[in-house]
Amino acid sequence: PPSHAQDDAVLRKVFDSQSFWRGFSQNTSTASKKSGLIGNKYLTTPKGFQAFAESAIQKCEILVRKTLAASTIPAYASVAKDLDRVSDLLCRVIDLSDFIRATHPDAKWARAASEAYALVFEYMNVYNTETGLNSQLKKALSMPEVTSQWTSEERTVAEILMKDFARSGIDLPAEQREKFVSLSNEISEAGTKFVNGMEFANDHVAFDS
Repeated sequence: PPSHAQDDAVLRKVFDSQSFWRGFSQNTSTASKKSGLIGNKYLTTPKGFQAFAESAIQKCEILVRKTLAASTIPAYASVAKDLDRVSDLLCRVIDLSDFIRATHPDAKWARAASEAYALVFEYMNVYNTETGLNSQLKKALSMPEVTSQWTSEERTVAEILMKDFARSGIDLPAEQREKFVSLSNEISEAGTKFVNGMEFANDHVAFDS
């Protein structure tokens, strides 16, 4: 692997040599096109954000259907792990999209990231108000023959997920749960518009050498 001295030398050349920078940036651009933005295979173009989001939702739906259909001890034993996987899939899209929409200098990428964020954020809110999932998780937690198979991490995850369902108003009537989803989406959209509409206090930052 490259040494720190080699890294420093490359960094110095990037700033000091235009010819070195041209070659370096071309190689970086080629690698990015092959592997996608931040190494994500979907993100070779802005349109990839839509595919990234849809793929995550499809995987989540498989896990959701599996959880809702659970009826045996082995099936209930996997509920905590499966729902944790759903959370992970959603957060992978939401966190990356939120970062890219706030930092990418290209408006096309930022817009695509915002759209992916909104799509998955809405799905997450609907997911968090799915009473069937809450009931299945609660049932799994109430079965000693299930919880005895869980690791301490799985039990902690299950308890955290129960709190997440409660915070999303899972015990409210259907109409109020729908209102929760609607308000959450409106709040998220308003926050995005506010951040995107802000002007920088300064158009540059200066440092002493």
